This record gives sequence, C-alpha cells and structure tokens, in this order.
Amino acid sequence: MDIVELLSSVKQWEQETSTIRIKAHELAQKQQALEILKRELISQIDRHRVDEQSSKELYEKLMEDYESVRQQVIQYEVTHRPNIDRAKYD
Repeated sequence: MDIVELLSSVKQWEQETSTIRIKAHELAQKQQALEILKRELISQIDRHRVDEQSSKELYEKLMEDYESVRQQVIQYEVTHRPNIDRAKYD
C-alpha cells in the first residue's frame, strides 16, 4: 500500500466513523423519544385503571341502590297487596 491508498483508507474510515456517530446519536434520540412515549402510555394506563376502578365501584353502588329499592318495592307490595287489589277493582 502506498501513501495515497492509506490516506484514502483513513478518510473512508473517518467518514464511516462519522456516519456511525451520527446514526448512534439519532438512535439515542429515538430511544429517548420512546422512553417519553413509554412513560406517557404507562401514565394513561394508570389513569385508565383508576377510571375503570371508579366505574366498577360506581356500578356496584348503583346495583346496590337498585337492589335496595327493588326490595323496598317488593316489601311495599307485600304489605299493601290487599289495598292494591281492592283499588284495582273499585
């Protein structure tokens, strides 16, 4: 190898190294952006879980209220059945 070939090889190596550094920097930026997205998604998932739990608790409360009112209606009907029947035929 002569000097010209060596210089050419060194320049090629420098260009390849520069390209690798640029790509490594771009990759690091993309990884950072992905980490930010990951944190945002985790935050959204956590909020969704809280909302889901709140919805479940609300549903359970509504079902309890419904059942309580249903029992009251049944009790009222049992208690006042004679009056209800009489009112129907009067």
